[in-house]
Amino acid sequence: MEESLWRLLAATAVGFLVGFEREHARAERELGWLGGLRTYAAIGLLGGALGLLDEPLPLAAGILALGGLAVWSLRREPGATSEVAALATYVLGALAGGGRVAEGLFGALLLTGLLAFRRPLHAWARGVDASEFGAGVLLLLLLGVIWPLLPDRPLGPGGVWNPREIGFFVILVAAIQFAGFLATRRYGRQGAVLAALFGGLASSTAVTLAMARQAREDPLRVPLWAGAAALASVLMLGRIAFWFLIADPPALAPGLGPLLLWTGWNLTAALALVRRAPPGRPRLDLKNPLGLEVALIGAGFYALVRWAVVAASGAGALGLFLVALVAGLHDVDAISLSLARSAAAGELAPRTALLAAFVAGLSNDLLKSVYAALFGRGRMGLYHALATLPGGLAATAWLLLG
Repeated sequence: MEESLWRLLAATAVGFLVGFEREHARAERELGWLGGLRTYAAIGLLGGALGLLDEPLPLAAGILALGGLAVWSLRREPGATSEVAALATYVLGALAGGGRVAEGLFGALLLTGLLAFRRPLHAWARGVDASEFGAGVLLLLLLGVIWPLLPDRPLGPGGVWNPREIGFFVILVAAIQFAGFLATRRYGRQGAVLAALFGGLASSTAVTLAMARQAREDPLRVPLWAGAAALASVLMLGRIAFWFLIADPPALAPGLGPLLLWTGWNLTAALALVRRAPPGRPRLDLKNPLGLEVALIGAGFYALVRWAVVAASGAGALGLFLVALVAGLHDVDAISLSLARSAAAGELAPRTALLAAFVAGLSNDLLKSVYAALFGRGRMGLYHALATLPGGLAATAWLLLG
């Protein structure tokens, strides 16, 4: 008896929560007759009472009756939010009455939040363009549909390819790049520093090319564009550390000091360059990095790098460093995670894996300096090289001799 009373009280609370919001909405926007605290509390109580019976027919009859009432209401006034909320309140109340009190109250809180924050939700939805929406849907499909279907077993020559691992890498990189792309689209115009940091999550190489284009249009601020591009490279170093933390945290220990040295040099030099020029607002033209073609290329590149790292690990350090040098010209993420995975599997010593990752980072910074020199103006390439390469060389030497 006592438990049943608590269930009825919880079902009424479900309706009360939703009805409280609908009461305010009714007063602000002059909604129809269906919206109101007492009405929704009664709907929740009705669902709770029928849920106590634990019979499907009364519950179905209640849904049909409430659905008919909602249809009649829709014929009188446009908009279906209140009607759908009433049906949801009835179902949540029935859950609480049937003994699933936590689920009913949790659903009521979610529903109330969706109703209460309608303005920011609508504004956010209207602000998402078609490319962003498509990329977001693709990311969800990769995570929720494709990845669970991938086999979790070693395949390929020597069993070096695990489809589930490759899929995880692709999804994680795509998510990081997509977050950086959205952040750049939203806030990149507020300044070179903020844009470079956000853009570095997506692609430090793309940021360097964008800053080089700005340098051609605005040669008076070459130090600013070079410093901003160098700031994006700081995020590249963070990604190297991130992949080792994901795959094998202990393997990162020998490289913490050198990484801090590299990051400190890069950051100090980049900020010094930024302070030398008047502030500007770069117009970053970063394309959406997430697409099916990008995902497939990323998967293939990671699989190739993974095989090359495993093959080179048996051919000595020179072959491994050559693979890292070439792979780093394209991307540091694939080679860094692959090296960390090899260290975790005992195929490489942690220091050797970190050295190869540093080589990849150096080759990536060198390529960006070349881009800055070719596509920028003035001394942008020299500025970028001075801000990135000395720290990398010193960090690599420290790790090699330490």
